[in-house]
Amino acid sequence: MDQRDPLGDVLDLLRVRGAVMAHLRAHAPWGMRLPGATGPTFHAVTAGSCWVRLPGEAPRELLAGDVVLLPTGASHVVASDRTGPARPWNRIAKLQAQNAAGEIVLDGSGRTAQIICAAYDFDREVAHPLLSLLPPVLYVMGRQEPQSSAVHMT
Repeated sequence: MDQRDPLGDVLDLLRVRGAVMAHLRAHAPWGMRLPGATGPTFHAVTAGSCWVRLPGEAPRELLAGDVVLLPTGASHVVASDRTGPARPWNRIAKLQAQNAAGEIVLDGSGRTAQIICAAYDFDREVAHPLLSLLPPVLYVMGRQEPQSSAVHMT
């Protein structure tokens, strides 16, 4: 019996192509301002914590296991603190070389966060009806999802 993978089917239909932008290891204090993107972006916190700030919304703390998805690529800030300065991502990327592990390391003396940051491209003609159904930002809080849930497993 052939098992169907609905998410895989949707991704194939949309012709989704992913490109990991960065595996970030940041030591507080730090902040990066990401401009709007042409496609969806996401940040997955693999260790520590960070704050996500979007215009017009209250800052939101993400802990290890949490993911934020910005389906329309909205501009935003990811930082070590609820408030405070953030440098433009393009300036950070130009100044910071990857270490031997492939991480971009932001030096500081405070707590450490590890974050995978990615952006995707896709066939916009096919995706438009699906993307129009999604809110501008989706938070998946790993600590609140039962391990047996479909969201956690995904």
